[in-house]
Amino acid sequence: MNQPATNTQPTSNKSDAETMNAPTQPVKKDVGKPRFLQYMEVPSQFGEVDEQTLRGRIPPLRRAYLNRRERLETATRELERLRKAVSALEAQEKETDASWRRDFLNGFGKQSKAVRDQLKQKANWQIEAEQQREMIELLEPQVAWLRVHTHYARIEFGNAQGQLYNYVAHQTMLAVAKEFAESGIAEKLYETLPALFSRIEIELSNRDLNSQQLKRLQYAAIGELLLSYRPEKLPKIQVEGAEHYPKMDFEADHSEFRSFLGVRKRVTDAEEKMDIIPNLDEIDKA
Repeated sequence: MNQPATNTQPTSNKSDAETMNAPTQPVKKDVGKPRFLQYMEVPSQFGEVDEQTLRGRIPPLRRAYLNRRERLETATRELERLRKAVSALEAQEKETDASWRRDFLNGFGKQSKAVRDQLKQKANWQIEAEQQREMIELLEPQVAWLRVHTHYARIEFGNAQGQLYNYVAHQTMLAVAKEFAESGIAEKLYETLPALFSRIEIELSNRDLNSQQLKRLQYAAIGELLLSYRPEKLPKIQVEGAEHYPKMDFEADHSEFRSFLGVRKRVTDAEEKMDIIPNLDEIDKA
């Protein structure tokens, strides 16, 4: 017996009329790359590197800067402690000196036990203060040396961070601009531009402008319009790896190193006074 034929086509709950009247999704246009950026200069180095390369530069420079800064902080804090200790010892020595002289004169020249003890204490203060001064003399050139090398490590690290930040910000801006240009909103905006350009050309017809100058003013009008809707306080793009590291109180200020020759002399003078010159490579990689 012959079996009845089966329908192999998929069934649908929608009628043909519903299918025909269903809204179609707009096809997203690909506007490609910007045809010209005559008035927005693109940094030349952006064409020579990529984000991965720029990110790869950050970790060793960050490590070098933080390692040098850590050693500078340790040496600076110890130097401050030694200086305070010397000041305290000098004050104690001065007070003891005045005390034994007063007791000696009040006793009409009698070398009492109190006088002898105070003389011994004064000698101890003098010896300890001299030891601390010797430590200061050893540490001061090392701190000066570390301040210079930490400062330049911070500059190099900051420059690498700045390059990464500017690159990511630039690429993000291009991506957002492209996304806007491919949207239906942009298409509506573009339809109004011929009228705007024509009006600007007529309004400026009495000025001696060439085509490039006129175009620049027309484009400036678009930028002014779009930016007039921006928030009063512009938010900044956050880029991982480009976080700001505040300068610590013990670090050098830019004003200290305005002259390269002066900095070079400062390093040379410090090294001449140092018994041991630290190895920067070992510090940076620690």
